[in-house]
Amino acid sequence: DNASGVFSSLQAKIAAMSAAVAGYFGINAFVGVVQGASDLEAALSRVQAATGASGEEMQRLSKAAQDAGANTKFTSVEAAGALENLAKAGLSAADSIAALPAVLNLAQAGDIGLGEASEFVTKAVMGMGLAFTDAARVADVLALGANATNTSVTGLAQALSYAAPIAQSAGVSLEGTVAIMGKLADAGIDASRSGTAVANM
Repeated sequence: DNASGVFSSLQAKIAAMSAAVAGYFGINAFVGVVQGASDLEAALSRVQAATGASGEEMQRLSKAAQDAGANTKFTSVEAAGALENLAKAGLSAADSIAALPAVLNLAQAGDIGLGEASEFVTKAVMGMGLAFTDAARVADVLALGANATNTSVTGLAQALSYAAPIAQSAGVSLEGTVAIMGKLADAGIDASRSGTAVANM
């Protein structure tokens, strides 16, 4: 009987402890969700300030950030930050949404920050005279170029920032320009020098 009593008491204590632990983690999970929602709301407020987006545009921007958070390694707050960076570079709400997947993909492929990826994509698109619907193409070309040559996404993007306006005016494609800079990188010519070399061709 004493053993049964001790066992019953122990079970009750374990049950109470389990409930307390579950409650603790439940509360902390809830607090985390609330904090995450608050952070996203603040990030989207900054996006709205940067874009001047209408209510309808903000719904699309919010959905783009949340979709990115659900489908990539980046959080929705980080994706909203990328949208803010794109808007500060002069993109409209629609162009920012169009460019966001490319920025996320380039950041992941090149192991770089979203701020850098945003800058690289916008400079390449604008420098080459492309539309932001071509942003995915830009990201793919930079990532593939870095994988195929002795340079990095950062190196190619920096070189492209020098060369793009001249290449575009000379009728050289994005792919052709990146291929030339990749060959120069293979020959040991760094980003700034290869970009300048292409610009002077």
